[in-house]
Amino acid sequence: MTHAERRAIALFGAVVAVSALTAPAASAAPAGPPPPGGVTFEIANLVGPMGCQLSGYALGADATAFTVTYSRYQARAGGGSPSAGRWMRCVTALRIHPPSGYTYGLERTDYRGSADLAAGATGTLKARSYFPDRADLPVRDILALNGPYSGNWTAADETLPDQVVYQPCGEIRSLFLHSELAVDSGSSDPSKVSVMSMDGADGSLKATYHFAWKTCPK
Repeated sequence: MTHAERRAIALFGAVVAVSALTAPAASAAPAGPPPPGGVTFEIANLVGPMGCQLSGYALGADATAFTVTYSRYQARAGGGSPSAGRWMRCVTALRIHPPSGYTYGLERTDYRGSADLAAGATGTLKARSYFPDRADLPVRDILALNGPYSGNWTAADETLPDQVVYQPCGEIRSLFLHSELAVDSGSSDPSKVSVMSMDGADGSLKATYHFAWKTCPK
């Protein structure tokens, strides 16, 4: 296992703390290349057992992307499915530890999943990603599918370069990765099961978080 791939499961004691933000983007140089090495991370799945279960995660060798795969993350409705299963939420806390002199922000998230929706049913993906001081950011609509639909789907959530929020230089904060899947039976045949999913055995159903990097002032 390389230094950049070191992983640790940890529940962060300060995940509910809210601290003041002091314009992190202004405290670093324009976005540039990632650090040459020495990036580590910690991750904790904060929602379960009725939310999602992670099956794997990895930080890319160049530290520009973090990928999460799921063993269970699925919303379903119809056909006698329990009402509690129509809406599922996944919240993961990620702490990136950059080497001295670097900071990062999230610039894009790519989602891949599958759906099997009966005619008249709908499936939706909503998401937000934030540092603790931005916990009031709304959950945004990322994708809406209308049945009949059967197959894989992809969706992207991208932030403009000048709107990327960076971790303040010299601090380590949790980046919360929040997503929601929901299925509404709508006018579909109530005996038909409709599913919206980001879990799968083939590993192609996942979320990939892309980072922008900056150097901090000396």
